[in-house]
Parts: sequence; structure tokens; C-alpha cells
Amino acid sequence: MISSLPAIFILYPLKYKYNSANLQNLSIKFQDLVMIKKIIKILAVVFIISFAFLGIAVYKFAKEIPDANLIKNYRPDLASEVYDISGKVIVQYFDKKNRIWVPMSDISNSLIDAVITAEDDTFFEHTGFNYKEMWNAFNEDIKKGKFVRGGSTISQQLAKNVFLYKKKTIERKIKEVFLTYQIEKLIPKKRILELYLNEVEWGDGLYGIEAASRFYFDKHGYEINLSESAILASMLPNPKYFDPYKRLSRVIKRQQRILQLMLEAKKITKEEYEDALRYKIILREDKTNKRFNIENLKYKNNKEAACYKNLIEEYLLERFGEDRLYRGGLKIKTGFDIEVHNNIAAIITDSIKEPDKVFITLEGDIIKSIICLSDNSKVEMDNIKKKLESLGPPYNFYNYKIMDENDIPWDGLILETPSKQVS
Repeated sequence: MISSLPAIFILYPLKYKYNSANLQNLSIKFQDLVMIKKIIKILAVVFIISFAFLGIAVYKFAKEIPDANLIKNYRPDLASEVYDISGKVIVQYFDKKNRIWVPMSDISNSLIDAVITAEDDTFFEHTGFNYKEMWNAFNEDIKKGKFVRGGSTISQQLAKNVFLYKKKTIERKIKEVFLTYQIEKLIPKKRILELYLNEVEWGDGLYGIEAASRFYFDKHGYEINLSESAILASMLPNPKYFDPYKRLSRVIKRQQRILQLMLEAKKITKEEYEDALRYKIILREDKTNKRFNIENLKYKNNKEAACYKNLIEEYLLERFGEDRLYRGGLKIKTGFDIEVHNNIAAIITDSIKEPDKVFITLEGDIIKSIICLSDNSKVEMDNIKKKLESLGPPYNFYNYKIMDENDIPWDGLILETPSKQVS
């Protein structure tokens, strides 16, 4: 036993030394735990404060969205149209947006299907949001470090286009979510689609399917065929870039993709698909005889509006006011005859030139034509009348007068009280 003592005395200090090291490690770990707890507390406070600020911001943004009555009773600004005696639109007057309202019954089914296929293929199933597309868009935005892809449904686009703004910000996206929820709760799906198709931009200053159909194809919205419908639907992501007047080949590539998706979704048959691919797209500007007079929009060789349109605008502004004329969607039926006007203009503009004067054609008290004159040439009215009467009826029954602009008998322009477009 005595012989084992040295070993005990040797082992005891080692054991004591080992326990001291443990205590030191435990002390360090304890200090680390204290620090970790402090960090957690700080992070918790930061989180709570951030969450509180986020909550306040969300509440603020939610309070700023339109109330239910405005959403349910929304009416867009509409262009006013002036019709001649035969029902042709001779001019449109609008502020910044050329929009002609049409109900769903006046929009072709092929256009409706093409837009839903291209923009929101689950429109009638979801309650305002396509979460899969939103997640895909979010991931792509994170990868790129900026907003590069949209995952918005038609309902979200309507919220943005009508009540918000296009610039992509966190504030707008938060408001968009609340507003989309309200829209889906307050408005039936078909009404949402009707509003969207009349609101969405289809080019510079061009809004809604009716204005787009006239501008690109010289047709009404209900006359657009399947091939043309897919062209219009293909433009929606960026109508100023995917402009068929500028980049038709690129637009056609997108059109073909939309037609393929419509075929896969069984919205069209194989035969309809092939017919649409074979159809030759003819844009309005490539047509010889145009139905709609829309020279106040682009692609018109920068021509100024005809003088008579400016004179009519001045009169209508005085009579109805700026708000009703440019945003009220008036339908103004007149006794003006655009065909008669063009035929007379072909003779008059080469024959008569007088300063600040107009050549008026009247049928009784009804204005049939107004032609502006310029320069100082004097003419024989009898010679002009002979040229016009040589055209035969009805030209030989009209009264022709040269007068000052201020003396135009405007009471003879409008045939009946203007009606409003129903939106």
C-alpha cells in the first residue's frame, strides 16, 4: 500500500488539473450563452420593431385603397365619337386615353379565350391569385436582383391598371394584394374580365379592345378572328415593344405560341389552329379602304387633324365642356357626310383659296361639309357651283357658301341629343 502512494500523489494533481480545465471551459461556455442570449434579445427586439413598422405600413396601405362603392361603381374615362349621316365615325376626341367601351357581347369569343390563355389560364378557377406563378416570379426576381417577371392574374392587373400605378414597388404590391382581394369579393368574374378588356393598354394612347381592333385591323371588337385575336393577346406583356407595325415577325412568333397553348387546352380544334396559322395578317395601314377615321393617333405620317375636325372640336368644347367631350364617352350623331365632304374637297381645295374662310355645304339647315380655305386667291362661285353640280345628285341640290369661321351655322351640325357609352 505504501508503494502505491507515489502513484496516488502523482494522479491527484493531474486529476485536479483536468477538473480546472473543465471549469474554465464551462466558464467560457457560460459567457458564450450569455452573449447568445443578448444577441437573441436584440434580434427579437429588432424583429418586433420591424414587424410593428411593417404592420403599420400594411395597415396604412390597406386604408389607402379605394372603398367598396368606388370599386363596384367604377366607370372609366371614354373617348367621344362623332358620327356622320351614315353612321361612320369621322372623329374621336379624348384626353390621353383613346378608349371606346364595349360590353362582353361585343367582344369576339376567340379574343376572350386568347387573352385568358396568354395572361391568366386559371382565371375562372382562382380567387384572385395564382400562387404558383407568383412563386415562380418571386424566385426569378430574387435571382436577377430586380423586378423582371410578372406573376399577376387578370384581377391583379385590373387592380394595378385602374386604381394604382405601373411602377413596381413594394408599396404597390401590398396595395395590389388588398385591392385584388376586394375586387374578387365585390365583382363577378365576367365583370372583372369586361373591365380588364376595356381598360388594358394596347399601344401608345390606345386602351381597350374596341380601340385596339379598330387601330390594328380596322374592325370592331366582335369581328376579330382567331388569328387576329392571338396577335392582340400576344402584345399585352409589352404593347409598345410587341407592336405589329414595328415588329410583326416577333409578334407572330408569340401569336403561334398562344395558338399552340389554346390547342393544348382544347379551346380550339386542330383545324381551327391550322387555319389561324395560315391566315395572312393584314394591318389597318395596309388596307386601301379604311372604315374608321383615326388620324389623331400615331402611324398617320404625322399629318395634322383635318381643319374641319378642329372647328368641330372647338364648337363641341363650347357646348359640352372639356370633361364631357374628352372623358364622357359621348356618341354625337350629325348630318355631316364624309363621302360628300371628300368629293367636294377634291374640287374645292384646288380651286378656292381665301384667308380665314370656310366653304360650307348645306342641305337646308344641315351641315354636310366644312372645308377650310387659305391664301388670297379670288374665285368665281358660279364656276365652283358648276363643277359641283356636274357631279349630279345630291350635289346639285345643296347650297354652297363661303363665310367667316365665326359665322358657321353650328345649329345645323348635331341631329339628335348625344347619348353616352354604357360602361
